[in-house]
Amino acid sequence: MFNKISSLIVSIILISANSFFSQTEMSYKTGKDEPRYLSKFKMVNYNYPKDVSSSIKDIDSQAEEMIKLLKKTGQLASKNEWFSKIQNENIFVSIVDLGNYRLTLKIADGSYEITKGFNKKNP
Repeated sequence: MFNKISSLIVSIILISANSFFSQTEMSYKTGKDEPRYLSKFKMVNYNYPKDVSSSIKDIDSQAEEMIKLLKKTGQLASKNEWFSKIQNENIFVSIVDLGNYRLTLKIADGSYEITKGFNKKNP
């Protein structure tokens, strides 16, 4: 009998807590229940590793191969509907195998651009 009561209490708690764990929220733009994007954001200090890519022999050709690969990836991703919904994102990439070679991937409204180095002008 005790097990039935305790399982009933746990079930009630889980049902009432379901809204707390919800992955959707009411959109202020559309008034509809939409997937939750971000509930909190806290800036974290991060020190990027030192860029020592200039010491690698033939770094330019290796970096160009990596950029070609990333461009192909961007072209494939841009075929998906969700890609065009990204409004303005900068993704900072540090390629460890190339001596922390730095790139910025900019995605905005379906377009995809790769810049050498970190683009600090447009964060």
